[in-house]
Amino acid sequence: MIARDLVKAVAAEVREAVKNLKLPDEHQSSRDARLLPVNVYEQFLPIVEGNDTAFIPYVLVEWLGTTDELDGKDYRSISHVGLSMGTFAAESWSWQDPFHLTETVREHLLTHRLIAKKFRLIGDADWAIEPNRPAPFFYTYATLTYSTFQPVAGLF
Repeated sequence: MIARDLVKAVAAEVREAVKNLKLPDEHQSSRDARLLPVNVYEQFLPIVEGNDTAFIPYVLVEWLGTTDELDGKDYRSISHVGLSMGTFAAESWSWQDPFHLTETVREHLLTHRLIAKKFRLIGDADWAIEPNRPAPFFYTYATLTYSTFQPVAGLF
């Protein structure tokens, strides 16, 4: 339940961050007038038939794992969340779209470190672009670490 709740909470924050952001889909160029809102998905991209990438532009929020550890005398749990962001850009200058999407999400999450009143962004946050991106598709990634609740036997 903690992993599910964390993914949902991060996805809600990402939706808030991109609510006014619109980018081109696969079938348009950045210079076209018709732009689409950014899709935010939880854990998996939608299943589509063939090579259809109708889900672009998107942010995918994934739970990567949880570590339970002893910190001094206290136990703590930390969970890792991955963000995958995808855009389509037909023109060579359109690499700016994935950077804009990534920076929009990054700034929001860094200024809203406590989400759902129970998950706090801690430690390092890594943000990167796919080095061998298959243009005209551009992908960026982030790995975030959140402190999470650790159940303790006999506490309640």
